[in-house]
Amino acid sequence: MSLRRILFIALVFCVGGCVPLSLSAQRASSLDPDDPKVEVFGGYSGFRLGGKLNDIAVPDFTRGYSGEILFNVAREYAFEISASTSSNGPSSSTQAMFGARFQRRLWRISPFVEGLIGIEHIAPKGLSSQTGPLFAGGAGLELKINRRFVVRPIQVDYAETFLRSYSVSTTASQQTSFGGARVQSGIVYSFVPYHEVLVGALCNVDPAEVDAGIPVTLRVVAKDFPRKAKLAYKYWSNGGGISGKQETALVDTSGTAAGTYKVSATVAQNRSRMAEKLSGKRHHLPTANCEAEFAVKATPPPTQLARTERPEKPEGSSSPAEKAAPMQAEAGVDAKPSTQPSAPFGGKARATRFGEITFRRDVRRPTRVDNQAKAELDRYADALTAAADANGAIEGFATTKEKQNHKAVRTFAALRAVNTRSYLSKEKGLDAKRIQTYTGKGVGQKAELWIVPAGVALPKSGARAVDERKVKAVPRVPLNPRVHRNANEHKPMAQQKPETRHPPAKKQHLEQNKEQN
Repeated sequence: MSLRRILFIALVFCVGGCVPLSLSAQRASSLDPDDPKVEVFGGYSGFRLGGKLNDIAVPDFTRGYSGEILFNVAREYAFEISASTSSNGPSSSTQAMFGARFQRRLWRISPFVEGLIGIEHIAPKGLSSQTGPLFAGGAGLELKINRRFVVRPIQVDYAETFLRSYSVSTTASQQTSFGGARVQSGIVYSFVPYHEVLVGALCNVDPAEVDAGIPVTLRVVAKDFPRKAKLAYKYWSNGGGISGKQETALVDTSGTAAGTYKVSATVAQNRSRMAEKLSGKRHHLPTANCEAEFAVKATPPPTQLARTERPEKPEGSSSPAEKAAPMQAEAGVDAKPSTQPSAPFGGKARATRFGEITFRRDVRRPTRVDNQAKAELDRYADALTAAADANGAIEGFATTKEKQNHKAVRTFAALRAVNTRSYLSKEKGLDAKRIQTYTGKGVGQKAELWIVPAGVALPKSGARAVDERKVKAVPRVPLNPRVHRNANEHKPMAQQKPETRHPPAKKQHLEQNKEQN
């Protein structure tokens, strides 16, 4: 036996010895849910025996077929059972082998190498049939069509057969082995059982208890979904409107009555139509649901004030406010009523509209708080400072033209509300948490100022809370002054144009025409 064939048989045994190793490697590289556990191959098979019988070359076995069963014990390793038969007319060859296969599963292409051992039965014409051991090793390539079908365009193996009963003459020595190539091509069917992927989702609300009108943030954390998978989110709430597309949603509690409400989210793996056609039909995609609860605080009952008799003031005594009232009337200044939100005797507290500011003057910056609006905002800040138990609410509006031209998240209405609150917090020192921002359904370049007692919602049902994660306040930076320069400035003397001057007679004539007109 030649050294080449000894090394080939050793290589086959080394590859075949990978079967025990593949079983132990199952934990390290287990199968993915989309990987098949069992595969069946069927297709064409051609075999060249090689050598001579009675000094006559054996023809190639070109007409045949083969079949294989693959048991994937890991993502890279498989146990293989192979059988094939082929003929060239008068003679035939039948092979049965088993062994191991090492494969590399890429996106659509899977190259592999294999090592097999078994037996071969040859029935040549005019001679008795014989059976001998068979060793084979080779490589191939597979192309994945979908989850079920794989095409194997080419597979080439080198097979070595030992037949001691035949006398085959080569030059001056006698050999009892045959070496040749085996070529296969066909289709692989994959058995991929339906599996249910265990996924989950976790819902968190912040804050868990709010006053009516304050938005609630819902965050969803998806668990155990495939890596790099595109996820689709859907939300539902039985208290207030909810909006969101990604893992974060916002619940608007404006006009919501006191009580406990539920919010739920559904997370599903999103796949495009093209991906479904390429990867096969998927009846079930991983889906997870979660829910959480939040509470809207009840409005505190109105405080019953007891009537008390006010002592009579002696003549000539009066408070500083009473003394200042006639002076204000003489100066033409209207005495402003108290800005403290109050309720009628024995009634229920409610939100009051303090006033409004407009944004019509600054054309270049239509969402900026100008100097004329500062006076109203200063009075509004004093009112909120005096009413320590009340909160503020700013509702921004936009014109119809602005709504049509700006459909992005940063709308003019939201920017006007956010910029107004930024001025109150940075310039007047108010706590930004006390002031909520909203966008209204009305039309106008304005922002309404409201004073809201604790536990009371805005009376307007169309107001929507501003998502301040997407809408940020614009800093109040003055515009650069315009500089008008002479056209001849920074030009050489030769390139400067002379100024046009009218003669005295023509200038006088122009002034007379102007007076007549």
